[in-house]
Amino acid sequence: MTTSNMPRPSRQAALSALEQYLPNAGRAYAKSRNFDYGPDRRDNVSVLSPYVSHRLLLEAELLERVLGRHSFGEAQKFIEEVYWRSYFKGWLEQH
Repeated sequence: MTTSNMPRPSRQAALSALEQYLPNAGRAYAKSRNFDYGPDRRDNVSVLSPYVSHRLLLEAELLERVLGRHSFGEAQKFIEEVYWRSYFKGWLEQH
């Protein structure tokens, strides 16, 4: 999904995007997250950051949903990236 066809930011759009991405948050994410397939093929990454940044999705909620669908081992890389995002956001706020 490109930014030009992103749905209007809303809680419902955030939940819909999360639901759509959940099947890919496990091993598929770990395997393909470092590849850029272009703006029209972003299914290898969550594209949820705008929703998290604007607090339409909370990190804890995101992780809870992912762990409800995948084991920790399957989703470990996705979980690590959510925590790194939170850590660096806090670091940037302090520096």
